[in-house]
Amino acid sequence: MENAERYMRQAIGLAQQAVANGNHPFGALLVRDGKVVLTAVNTVHTDHDITHHAELNLVSQASQQFAPEFLAECTLVTSTEPCAMCAGAIYWSGISRVVFGCSAAALGQIAGGDFLQPCKEIFAQGRRPITVIGPVLEDEERPFTNNIGPSLAKKTSPETPGNGRCAPPRGSLQSAAYFAVKGRSCDRLRKTPQYRWLLSFIHQSGL
Repeated sequence: MENAERYMRQAIGLAQQAVANGNHPFGALLVRDGKVVLTAVNTVHTDHDITHHAELNLVSQASQQFAPEFLAECTLVTSTEPCAMCAGAIYWSGISRVVFGCSAAALGQIAGGDFLQPCKEIFAQGRRPITVIGPVLEDEERPFTNNIGPSLAKKTSPETPGNGRCAPPRGSLQSAAYFAVKGRSCDRLRKTPQYRWLLSFIHQSGL
């Protein structure tokens, strides 16, 4: 895809916007004929809906605004490889191409989680082909770009005894750990295997 890196940096910017709004760090955009026609961010927390991933929000809006023939000529660019749920929505929407930044494998190493199957394998189960390009700029996107940690730190209240909340750890990898268990108390956060694994990785890597 021509200008894939330029579009990916826009998706990364949308992921940063999602963080600033208090959501998970994911953003997506729809491109047709070299123009961005629609954008969306993750709104899981602000909408109180676990299905409101960036890609699913984008597909939902696109399906309401554009005809299937239009979507068939579109490319969905997303900061992180679509999960199984979002891959299914992309397939049924008729969108013909996906470009992603951080891969599902890298996301799993960073934050753990379920259903982190490569989207190409999911699309392969369908009857129509979908072109998949990625990872693109994974070094910038993994984990969720270096700018996400500072943005999150500004958004989250510092730890205060009794309020059940805490500021995210410093740095990108630590922020990924925070997002992996977002919404839990500080004590519970620090006891999760994802958090402990990341801290161990950070210390061993000298990051």
